[in-house]
Amino acid sequence: MITQLELADRLSRESGKCAAWLQGADAATQRVAAAANGYLFSVLLRACGHCDAECANLLKDGMLAIVVVFWRARNVCLCKVPICLGNFR
Repeated sequence: MITQLELADRLSRESGKCAAWLQGADAATQRVAAAANGYLFSVLLRACGHCDAECANLLKDGMLAIVVVFWRARNVCLCKVPICLGNFR
């Protein structure tokens, strides 16, 4: 499985899909996020049916400040991008 992920990483970088995915991010973000493969991350999130497949975009778009509200022992995050709270319980 790891070999397949490494191959997918290499192929998406060689094809330019990884770099194209980062287009639009500012230069500083591109330098930091280039080590990660946001394109592959987004493909994998969609493939596994993750409830917040758009979270990969945080690598290139950044995020607004996260406000955490504690109410009756439940964590609620109000973010630029919706977050599936089910994964944090």
